[in-house]
Amino acid sequence: MRKIILFFFLCFLILIFERNISFAKVLTLEEISAQIEILKTKILQLQKLLGELKSRKIYLASEKLEQGDTLLVKVEGSSEKISGQFDSKEIDFLKFADGWLGIIGIDAKKKPGKYNLFINFPDGSHFKKEINIVERKFPIQEFPITKEYPTPSKAMEDISKTKLTLDKIFSIYTKVIYFDQSFIYPLEEIEIGGLSFGEILKSKNFTIQHLGVDLKASRDTPIYAVNDGVVHFSENLGTYGKTLIIDHGFGIFSFYCHLNKFKVLKGKRVKRGDIIGYSGSTGYATASHLHFSMKVNRTSIDPLRFIGILEKEMIK
Repeated sequence: MRKIILFFFLCFLILIFERNISFAKVLTLEEISAQIEILKTKILQLQKLLGELKSRKIYLASEKLEQGDTLLVKVEGSSEKISGQFDSKEIDFLKFADGWLGIIGIDAKKKPGKYNLFINFPDGSHFKKEINIVERKFPIQEFPITKEYPTPSKAMEDISKTKLTLDKIFSIYTKVIYFDQSFIYPLEEIEIGGLSFGEILKSKNFTIQHLGVDLKASRDTPIYAVNDGVVHFSENLGTYGKTLIIDHGFGIFSFYCHLNKFKVLKGKRVKRGDIIGYSGSTGYATASHLHFSMKVNRTSIDPLRFIGILEKEMIK
């Protein structure tokens, strides 16, 4: 209510001071008509503001998340673009359906604790919420041994090399949203058949975290694009084998590894559900499967949880 009163008061001051009007001055009919039109405009602006305040809704998929989760923020009732920050980092809201959507990845290595979420509206008002990030208990196991990688040190050497390539790719931010619907799974049947998301691999001298999920897939099982996008990478990539990466826009990437063969190549525009390749065991793999990962603005998130939460919330 104080904002409304302040708005009226500001309108009044604008009429008096910006237009050089005083109560003692006698206005002509033309001047009175002009001031009436200005007042009408201000009233319409106020009515629009009141309408947005009444219809404004802010929905958080959750206020308590684990490492690797996705924070989904939906805002309805604001016709103009909004902005926001989470943990002092900017949120780029995208227009979706009848509101705005913010997709925030909680990295698998994010330090547990409480973090502030801010949403800023064009009228100057703000929304603040404290989000609690809790520790996720990731499984631990020994480094797997393969013919190509008989020692953990050899695997770590190649992983370090490929990391530079991947970091460069995932640093790209395409200011275009290619998708307009929820994400789907990359296989017809989803079953974890190897390492789960966040699993920690240890040896005597090395520790590394598995930032994807290994899905059961016999050789040459069709792999589907999880949503619309552009193929940004389709090459053999060391430990990851034949690797395909799709840019979905707004810093969101899907990442498919150990393929036996590609069906699409770099630069190809793909649609949700298109076959993009076939599963295999190329690279650092003990058997045929699909290693599937997702990145949201460089953060490593659980891809199955990401798809699940967007499928659940975006269709509401």
